[in-house]
Amino acid sequence: MRAILLLFLALNTFVLAQEREWKPKSFDSLGVESDIDLFEEVDEKETNYSSGYFPIPQSWSFTIGVLSQSSLINNNANGILPTGLTKTNLPYTSEYNSEDSFLDFKEKFSDDDESALTTNNNYNIGLEYKLTPNIGLPIELRASTSISWNTSSLYSEDRSKSYLQYDNTSRSYLEIGNILLEETILEFAGGVNIPLYGAYVSQQVDFSSLYSLYIGANLNEVLSSCTSQYLQIGNVKEKLRYENGLDTTHLVSNIELPTLVKSRLYLEVGLSSSFEVNGYGAKIEVKYIAPTQSILKDESWRQSQFRLAFILYFGGAFW
Repeated sequence: MRAILLLFLALNTFVLAQEREWKPKSFDSLGVESDIDLFEEVDEKETNYSSGYFPIPQSWSFTIGVLSQSSLINNNANGILPTGLTKTNLPYTSEYNSEDSFLDFKEKFSDDDESALTTNNNYNIGLEYKLTPNIGLPIELRASTSISWNTSSLYSEDRSKSYLQYDNTSRSYLEIGNILLEETILEFAGGVNIPLYGAYVSQQVDFSSLYSLYIGANLNEVLSSCTSQYLQIGNVKEKLRYENGLDTTHLVSNIELPTLVKSRLYLEVGLSSSFEVNGYGAKIEVKYIAPTQSILKDESWRQSQFRLAFILYFGGAFW
């Protein structure tokens, strides 16, 4: 029994001695270079975000986007005859009360359609520039430069004229007067976006998803303007033609109105939905563009627009 006890004490003493002598091996002894610290902590960038109503930008950024817009032009004119055009029986207004099909053009001595009526519209392409400041306010600054192609019309409807039918009876017909204005315009727009709802996130990447209100102004500079004036047979195209064999006769072709206002100021308000990741993203926006003046010096002809815009952002700078 005493021998077993002595053997147990000897083994215990040997184990304790080994524990005191053991040291952890270095990385060099394991074949790992000593300048690599496997336990070095990764310094992660702090996450900053703002979300909900009226979110606040978390970093400064500047982004550029390609802009494509289309509009419906609403003309507001009542009883006008601009200087430079031929005087007709009735003045011109922005409202047309007859059937739209009456405005379709017919081929010469034929009932076949040559072209459809001219609509009041606008097409616009350009660039948008956006600065997002980190100043503790829900705001973005934006500007754009673009080129627009506008087409708009004014009308008169004269039902006082008549023609003689084959049975020697007289029948009245509708003669439509049309002023067609076609313009190329350089636009400079600027204003502020106010984020109404969404989120800004700034970490390894900068991200935003927003619903925003836009308020701004738009300066138009007319590059070219062509106006034509013509009369058109409306409701009896299949029975009546002008001397040229067409349902249309031109009074004035492709002139620039002498009283045209070439610099025009408009006010803009819009709503948009957008998302961006490090300056790349997209936005869709609807806008109403209100005139502050007439496009003519001698008559009241105002143009407003309902505009749909698409923007593709293709990068920027962040700090």
